[in-house]
Amino acid sequence: MKAKILGFLLILSVFACKDQPENKEKIEDKSPKKEYTSADSGKNGKKAGDTIETAPETITPDSETDPLGNLEGNLYIKTDQQQDNACSCYCLEFNFSENKELCLSEDKIYINSRFVKSGDEIKVFYVGPSEKNTNEDLPWEQFDKDVPLAVITAGSNGNLDLDWKGFTINGELAIDYAMYGKKTLEGTYTQR
Repeated sequence: MKAKILGFLLILSVFACKDQPENKEKIEDKSPKKEYTSADSGKNGKKAGDTIETAPETITPDSETDPLGNLEGNLYIKTDQQQDNACSCYCLEFNFSENKELCLSEDKIYINSRFVKSGDEIKVFYVGPSEKNTNEDLPWEQFDKDVPLAVITAGSNGNLDLDWKGFTINGELAIDYAMYGKKTLEGTYTQR
């Protein structure tokens, strides 16, 4: 009887020891590794096609790979309105965590908006009329707040291009109010 128990324990220990290295390999295989191929030749002693390993947290967007990545806190002025030194109506100040005021018609129509980065563009959403607004005739409460008023994309030479879409009501373009903001805001902007 002792021989049977001893034989059983011996077989059990052989299979248990054999299982340990496999588990260790599986754990090691689960560690994430990122590999990138260098397109540069001669920089930092690397040749074209060399494989570079790096941790994901070391990769940060820069202006070359993400032209809209560093806009927070920057002020842009419409290129054909450079004389607006006080930025009374032809400027964009980027803040992705706070609402920003936009001028649709100088000294008359101002709105609060929010900027949302979505891929390679920034969508501009209507939030509500600004305190500076003097036009109470527009149906402010009917305008959609979840459909972009405008879309901003990266232009050439570090410029930004704003394409005005217009106000919508229930997802449909509000024809009577669509042009508000187009003349004032649509166009190309340069960093100030």
